[in-house]
Amino acid sequence: MTPLLVLGIETSGSEVSFALGDRPNITREAVYTTSFDLSQHIITWIDALFTSAGCSPADLTAIGVSLGPGGWTGLRVGVATAKALAQGLCIPLVGVPTFTGLACALASEVGEGTIVPLACGRHNEVLAQVYRVENGDVVAQREPRPYSIPSLCESMKNLLPPVTLCGEGFLKHQQELAAGFPASRDTCPAVCRAGMIVARLRRDGVDRPLPALDEIKPLYLMPSQAERQAGIVVTG
Repeated sequence: MTPLLVLGIETSGSEVSFALGDRPNITREAVYTTSFDLSQHIITWIDALFTSAGCSPADLTAIGVSLGPGGWTGLRVGVATAKALAQGLCIPLVGVPTFTGLACALASEVGEGTIVPLACGRHNEVLAQVYRVENGDVVAQREPRPYSIPSLCESMKNLLPPVTLCGEGFLKHQQELAAGFPASRDTCPAVCRAGMIVARLRRDGVDRPLPALDEIKPLYLMPSQAERQAGIVVTG
């Protein structure tokens, strides 16, 4: 079997990351604090990753990209860059929902129970999705949606324990969540990284039917500032 060299791109949060990995181990990962100039630096950062690993984009067999939910600008830049690279190199592109990548990465650590990844929303809201881990399988129980902290804490009281909270939204609202949610629950401050996207592709492979490039789109749960000002409603 030809070695699977995968580039992972994760740009959904306040930090962005890029990883190069093959079977069975991730070989390189780089993390950067992002800003509004992500579009000016993303190619430079990816090139630096290839240089440090001693390989080139021509060696890639697939690309994985985080689809969100997360920051509007970061997702658009990350997905657009991944599409351009995949098209130029004529290799498969796999989109991985950010929450799914994080939940699957934590499944072996959690064992059995419920995982709730959280991303930062607008104002004091978080974006959340619920996953159940059973016999090593991760199954989404609810669609991702925005919550206020009180409404999230109330909804989690009905989940099957143990419940693991994770993601940037958990890190930001950790004290409020601890106050509103029973202390006996497990918590984990992990955030999604490109290495998790690479691990997901290594596990699932790319020798299967994949969506066309124009079908791979970021998962937006909230409109951008420009769209809010224009009165445009984003449905997904």
